[in-house]
Amino acid sequence: MLEFSPIFSLGESLLPFVAHLITEKKEDGSFASIDERAQATLKLLQAKVVGREKDGSVLVAWVGETNKEGAVGKSVTLIGLLEGRSPLSLLYSHDELIHVVSASIDQGRSLLSFTEASQQSTDGEDSG
Repeated sequence: MLEFSPIFSLGESLLPFVAHLITEKKEDGSFASIDERAQATLKLLQAKVVGREKDGSVLVAWVGETNKEGAVGKSVTLIGLLEGRSPLSLLYSHDELIHVVSASIDQGRSLLSFTEASQQSTDGEDSG
């Protein structure tokens, strides 16, 4: 009989990266609204595994926001690495939203590669 055991929890690993959206006070001293909390939760649910390495580490991509003082953050794509029971480490932040479909990192953790998918319009120009 096969027995499976969890290696990591994607939700628990990503929670610190979206928790600031829920618990951080705004400039006026208020906390995030219910809509803002819902948006933070939605971003967490959009996280996906985009790669797994030979050593068992897992690459994850999710939507985040840039932190601009006094301004609304811009949505960006983030790529992180889960190694065993260690906390998720942020590897890369792309300056816009992209659709990452796969990723890999070398053994020395110095080179990250990823593949993004985009739609092509009928006239041959990229649309996204």
